[in-house]
Amino acid sequence: MQEEKFKPVFLSKDERLKLKSTLPQPEIKSTIIPVRSRSPDRIENAKFEKPKQKVLDLLKYRQTFRFEWDNADDTGKEISNDSFRVIPAPLKGRTSTKSQNSLKKSDLITKPIQNMSSRDWKIFKENFYITCKSDILPIRNWEESELDRKLIRALRKLEYNYPTAIQMQAIPISIQRHDLIGLSHTGSGKSAAYLLPLVNHLMKLPKLDYDTNQDGPYALVISPTRELALQIVDECEGIIKYAEIRVYGIVGGKSVEEQGMELRKSTEIVIATPGRLLELLQMQYLVFNQCRWIIIDEADKIILLEQEETMREIFTFFPQESWKSTNSSVFTVQQAENFRSNITMQIFSATMDAQIESMWRAYLKNPITVQITDTTKKIAQKFYFIEEGNKKNTLKNVLKDLTPPILIFMNEKVEADNLTNFLNYRWKASCLHGGKTQDIRETVMEKFREGRIDILISTDVVSRGINLKHLKYVINYDCPKSIIDYEHRIGRTGRMGKKGTAITFITTENYPLLPQISNFLKKIGQKVPQELEKQLENLKETETITQ
Repeated sequence: MQEEKFKPVFLSKDERLKLKSTLPQPEIKSTIIPVRSRSPDRIENAKFEKPKQKVLDLLKYRQTFRFEWDNADDTGKEISNDSFRVIPAPLKGRTSTKSQNSLKKSDLITKPIQNMSSRDWKIFKENFYITCKSDILPIRNWEESELDRKLIRALRKLEYNYPTAIQMQAIPISIQRHDLIGLSHTGSGKSAAYLLPLVNHLMKLPKLDYDTNQDGPYALVISPTRELALQIVDECEGIIKYAEIRVYGIVGGKSVEEQGMELRKSTEIVIATPGRLLELLQMQYLVFNQCRWIIIDEADKIILLEQEETMREIFTFFPQESWKSTNSSVFTVQQAENFRSNITMQIFSATMDAQIESMWRAYLKNPITVQITDTTKKIAQKFYFIEEGNKKNTLKNVLKDLTPPILIFMNEKVEADNLTNFLNYRWKASCLHGGKTQDIRETVMEKFREGRIDILISTDVVSRGINLKHLKYVINYDCPKSIIDYEHRIGRTGRMGKKGTAITFITTENYPLLPQISNFLKKIGQKVPQELEKQLENLKETETITQ
């Protein structure tokens, strides 16, 4: 009974205030604040004034806690508002202080797929710079893909341990046979992104024999250059090692008759350049009566090289029932513009402006666009502002601090030959350009990859698609004429996530390209060098004076 008598009783705020009003109030003396005189004459006459009521109210307001609940509420009960709920931390010692929102890539790669929420997938795509509006989820490893086990075994042999960003999203889309526009920087694994689902599909089709081969291949891959086409052939041969599928590459520089005879053998995949492909079609060495899959690699380069007319003629060799009419006014074929649903068409490139994309869209049906935005961020870009006559001496000084292999780009074939002779006095250098025969070009590329050549001097013939895995340095001895060529050139280094360095010599003749280079650096989040900013300011002042 004694304990119950003194047991505390909870009172609400209203009850406490009511009880307080019945108690005697202590006498509170007024607080006075001395007001200091602002002049020596008024020091003796200093007065004491009461603080203004407004000041007292403000002080009282600041010292009063304001709560969300009502005065009559019992605050001892369970708190209903989560924003005021205090959850004690578990006593487990010090743990990680990172925010739950900043999930690491590894966290989302290893998380069980059944536990992945829509928010997890969104963060995953952001981490890998994947932009795609499709509801088809990306893959995080090869086991999550629907690829045949034989293909996955081949990937392990090729040391493709994990898919790259473009492969993560493009492969599941392609397996469902959607038309696709794939945009990703050089060295990001675009070739495997389209070859793997293509081969996976062909493995389900009957193997071609002598009779069925008369209707042509199942698939066609078109590349703008010989070097890229042959590289795709090499990569495809590694992938199809366990698939019992044959691939054949047709490029210029070799006998048309010899290539025509090879095509008479069972060939499921043809990889070709536009010019030689059209020759073989016109000579009736090749038909496309059963072609089900078309890939266009470096699609923007085909247009820039003015090969669209050749492509238009190539598409006329497909059976007319493979087309259906549309109202498109660009890239037109008289009979029709879009492929029928039994043909899957996909285009890939590192860069593509809106006009070129619209030209290709005339051949696509409801394409899904996959874009990887992490472009060339790991490539350090350096610039030398020099006079034309000082290029060779500057190059010699730069090369002293670099280790092979080194790729040097030039604009003219003759100048490339001259520079090769100049460098051969000290380094093992070789030259590659369109004036060389196909056999010589293949031999030079093989030596450069194997390390038997220190420096490769080339025109833009190797600026696109050529895979040089261990290339650390690219030098633009001649500045490219367009920002697209600049991006493709420097993209030869820093491939597959590795770091690289691109060095560009800039003369007064190249100044018109400086604003585009500056914008490109800003777009990929790199700092614009001080010297480049200075030259841009000088260029603006010159333009102002001229106007």
